[in-house]
Amino acid sequence: MHIPLGGIDALDPDPLARPRRRPPRHSRAGRRARRAPDLAAHHRSRPAARGRDVRRDVHRAHDHEVLPATTLFFSAIGTALFLAITRNRLPSYLGSSFAFIAPIGAATLAGGKHLAVGGILLTGVLLAVVGLVVHRAGTGWINALMPPVVTGTIVALIGLNLAPAAWGNFKVEPSSATITLGVILVVSVFFRGILGRLSILVGVVVGYLVTWLGGNVMGWSTFGSLDFKTVDEAKWFGFPEFTTPHFSWSLLGLFVPVVLVLIAENVGHVKSVAAMTGKDLDPLTGRALFADGVATTLAGIGGGSGTTTYAENIGVMAATRVYSTAAYWVAAAAALVLSLSPSSAC
Repeated sequence: MHIPLGGIDALDPDPLARPRRRPPRHSRAGRRARRAPDLAAHHRSRPAARGRDVRRDVHRAHDHEVLPATTLFFSAIGTALFLAITRNRLPSYLGSSFAFIAPIGAATLAGGKHLAVGGILLTGVLLAVVGLVVHRAGTGWINALMPPVVTGTIVALIGLNLAPAAWGNFKVEPSSATITLGVILVVSVFFRGILGRLSILVGVVVGYLVTWLGGNVMGWSTFGSLDFKTVDEAKWFGFPEFTTPHFSWSLLGLFVPVVLVLIAENVGHVKSVAAMTGKDLDPLTGRALFADGVATTLAGIGGGSGTTTYAENIGVMAATRVYSTAAYWVAAAAALVLSLSPSSAC
């Protein structure tokens, strides 16, 4: 099947923002690399968002959390499937959904990670079924069940729920975090063109260099220091750890409400992209739900976290004004490569 690397047209007159036209080669690599720190930070922050108590209890149960490399692997595969199923018309990277945090934590404590993975698989199957129904019956009933005020509120609440995790990470190294945030804001506001669109990547690089210079080279305690021990000990190439699903009817009920959240996230994503581009994307709602369901089911088969068209997509597209699905194909490829390198998960 031939999949054109295009997408929906954008209102911005900047040709770099028109998905049906590939960006010039000199800017394409940087713009696609721009998504690498976003997706990597998202997957690494997901376990942190569960809280220290949950992690400690899970370890007491002699089990492990969903590993970043495994989640990254299935998010890459899921993104490719999503773009293919939506016929390359709906830009999105499928990240791990924070809606799974509570049920995964509860199921893991009650019966181990295998049962939690089984719940993820069930959620994916149910979401795929909903997608098929929406695709066949139309979007009228789903729009009535979840109008913009509902989907928008749910997506906003999910974003706000990430604030404690971000603040917790900020407090670990406030000096480095402040410099990183300041650089991102300055570059976003005062620079145009490719540099302005790479503000987050620039901020991450500058913050990293400042921490290394201040902490490792100069020895200033204000910046802490970078520890490369785990990176040195990790292998450069290797497959992520996979987990087979087990099922318990008493625990599967914990995951059913997640389906409603995933529906809201996907519908909200479709509506948001449509609003930014001025295109009617409602006919793709069923495909988006089905694709996310298939991706989540696949993740559940192998031990990854459930996927979704997470809210960071909207932030990236709004900041860069780039809606090209080509960027997301490359992001999926980059995520797949990173997932096969254990050192990247350190």
